[in-house]
Amino acid sequence: YDFINKINSYAINNCMPNYTVFLNISPKDAFLRKGGMDKDDRLEQSGMEFHERVYQGYLEIAKNDSDRVICIDCSGSKWETHEKIILELKKRGVL
Repeated sequence: YDFINKINSYAINNCMPNYTVFLNISPKDAFLRKGGMDKDDRLEQSGMEFHERVYQGYLEIAKNDSDRVICIDCSGSKWETHEKIILELKKRGVL
């Protein structure tokens, strides 16, 4: 977690956003929804193990920075997910 924060801090020049919306869906479920991995996308072709490690990293960030990271459960439809995002942004006075 500390290593990721250091990298992010450098990448964004210490300008952290007030909120980050994290769409919480496992890589397996995400790829199933979109019909598989894009064959022309280098990152998508990195393998499920890579995507699972990235996902676990995001879960850790969301857990450790829960005041800033808005974790949205994406198990429902895209319309339900949209409503959840809008609701959470309204709660925080963003919308």
